[in-house]
This record gives sequence, structure tokens and C-alpha cells, in this order.
Amino acid sequence: MQTITTIGLDIAKSVFQVHGVDAAGEVVIRRQLKRRSVLAFFQKLPPCLVGTLRLFGEAVTRANMRFVPTKTLEQQSCLMLHRTRHLFIRQQTVVINSIRAHLAEFGIVAPVRRSSLGQG
Repeated sequence: MQTITTIGLDIAKSVFQVHGVDAAGEVVIRRQLKRRSVLAFFQKLPPCLVGTLRLFGEAVTRANMRFVPTKTLEQQSCLMLHRTRHLFIRQQTVVINSIRAHLAEFGIVAPVRRSSLGQG
């Protein structure tokens, strides 16, 4: 097996992408790792250059590589808040539409507006 000299590690939530090359730039390893397997994988490797998008802001050996910056805790919290709100709105819409459909089976036609269900 060829010796890995450089590893690029794409950090994600649960599955990490590993791309390892030798001194000539030939791909030696390309695989996915689950979060629980990352530490064991690197413990088995000889010392080499490891680059992550978080640490370097770019690919290890290619300065012109595009990258995605890591979100701060505040940014991630704000995104979670927006996603949760969006989820609640979708669930509310599903419930309202279900109520309208059930009422329609009894011949009661409710307008599409959300506020119209409470009237009556």
C-alpha cells in the first residue's frame, strides 16, 4: 500500500469524507467515515498532513478550492430557531386543512383563511 502523505477531511454532522493522497498526488484512499469511526481511523495511520475546511478555510494543497465556512454557534442556533418555526407553521397548516376536510364531509365549508376556523 502506498504511504498517505496528505488527507483532506470534510467535516459533517454524522458522515465524514476522507480523501488521502501520496507524495505524487495519486489518490490512495477515498471513503466515508461515520463519526464514531473517525478517531480509530486516524489512530491507525502514520503521521501525515491533515487538512480540514474548518482549520484552513481551503483545501490542503489547492489554494483555489471553494469551501463552505463553519457556522458559529449563534448562526446555528438562529437557523434551528427558523427551522423549528417553519416546522410548526407547516404542522399548523396540515391540521387546519384536515379540519376543513372533515367539516366538508358534513357539508360545512370553511374559508381557506386560518382565522375563519375559530368563527362560527
